[in-house]
Amino acid sequence: MPARNTATDAIPGLHEPIDLPEPANALESRIDRLTREVSESTAQLKELVRLADTELALPALNQRAFLREASRLCLMARRHKIPLALLYVNIDDFRKINEAYGRRGGDAVLEQLARHLERLTRGSDLIGRVGADEFCGLLSHTSETAAAGKIRALTALLRDEPPVYLGRPIQIHVTCSAIDVAGGMIDAATDAAVADILEQRQHRLP
Repeated sequence: MPARNTATDAIPGLHEPIDLPEPANALESRIDRLTREVSESTAQLKELVRLADTELALPALNQRAFLREASRLCLMARRHKIPLALLYVNIDDFRKINEAYGRRGGDAVLEQLARHLERLTRGSDLIGRVGADEFCGLLSHTSETAAAGKIRALTALLRDEPPVYLGRPIQIHVTCSAIDVAGGMIDAATDAAVADILEQRQHRLP
C-alpha cells in the first residue's frame, strides 16, 4: 500500500535547492569597495574641475572661472550689503618682456606676480588671470581705500622681490586700479578699471 502524502509533500518545490543570499560579510566587502570607488571618482572629478578652472602653473583662476565666481560673489555682496572691491593689475610692456626673455621668462613674471597677489589676499578673495598680461582680485569685506593699499604693497613686493629667470631678476612695472564694486556687478567693475588704467597711461605719455 503506497505511503500517504504528507502536507510537506504537497508543497511544490519544497525539497528543491534554495539560493541563499550572500553572507553578510561578503555584502559588506562589496559595499566598502563600491564606496571607495565612488570616493575616488568624486576626488578625480573635483581635480578635473579644479584643473579646468585654474591657469596652468599659476595660483589663479582662469578668466571663465573668475568671471563665474566673481558674479556669484557680487550677488552675495549686494544681497548682504558686504563691502567689495576690485583690484585690477596690468603688466606694462609685457610683449617686450617676452621678446627679451622668451616665453618662459614671461611665464616666470606671471607666476611671481600671481604669487604676490596670493600673499596679499585672503582665502575668501578671488584671484584670476583675465588677459595675457592682466590679473584681477575681487576682495570681500574690503573698501576701495583698502584695495588701493594693496596696490602700494604689490608695487613694493615687485620692487623688493622681482621675478627671477635663469638667475637674473626681471624688473617689471604694473599699472593698477582699485574700484569699489558698491553693489554692482563684475562686468561694470572691470570696465571701470580698464578705463582707469587707460587714463593713467595717457597721463604718463610725454
